[in-house]
Amino acid sequence: MKSDRKQQILNTAIELFNQKGFSSISIRDISNELNISPGSLTYYFKKKKDIVLEINNQMMSEFLMHVNFDISDFRELDNKIEVWCNLQRKYMFVFCDFIVLTQTYPELQKLNRLLFDKYKKQLNLLLDYYISKELVKPEPIKGIYENLAEILNILLPLTISINRIIYREDYNTSKIKDLVWGLLIPIFTEKGLEEYKALKNYKL
Repeated sequence: MKSDRKQQILNTAIELFNQKGFSSISIRDISNELNISPGSLTYYFKKKKDIVLEINNQMMSEFLMHVNFDISDFRELDNKIEVWCNLQRKYMFVFCDFIVLTQTYPELQKLNRLLFDKYKKQLNLLLDYYISKELVKPEPIKGIYENLAEILNILLPLTISINRIIYREDYNTSKIKDLVWGLLIPIFTEKGLEEYKALKNYKL
C-alpha cells in the first residue's frame, strides 16, 4: 500500500539521519537503503525537504499526545520524563541538528515553538499544582518558578543530544530523571521530599 511505503521511507530516513546526521544523507542514500530507485522515492517525496517536514509533523503529533497529562503525584511526572526521553531518542537528529534544520527550513521554527510553549505551560501548571498540594514551597520571588519551567523546557530536549554530540554516548533515562529531579529537590517541602524518597525507594 502507498501509505505503508511512505511510512517505510520515513522510518528509513529517520534511522539514517540519526546515524549519520541530517546533512550527510541524500535522497539517493535513502533510496539505496530501501533498494529502490531515487525516482521511485520521489514519487512519494519530491525533495529531501518534504521528508524532513513530514518527519517533523509525525514527531510533533507524537509529542503533543504526551504534552497534557494528569496532574497528580510525582510518579506521573517521572513516567512522562521517560516517555519524553524515548521520543527524543527516536527523533535524535532533530535535536542534534536543531539549529541547522531551523535555518534550512524556517517553517520548522514556528512548529517547534508551538511545542515548546505547550510544554512550558504544562510545567507551570504542574508547579502550581505541587504548591497547592504543599509538595513544593511557595514561590519566594515572583517569576522564579516560571524561569525554572523555562530551564526544564530547555534541559529536557537538549541533554540527550548534547551528550551524544560532545561525549559520543547516550545518557540513560535514569540519568536524565536524576538531572530533572535534581533541579526540583531544592524547592520541595518536607512533604514533597518524603514523596520523592518514596518514589525513588530511598530509606527514610
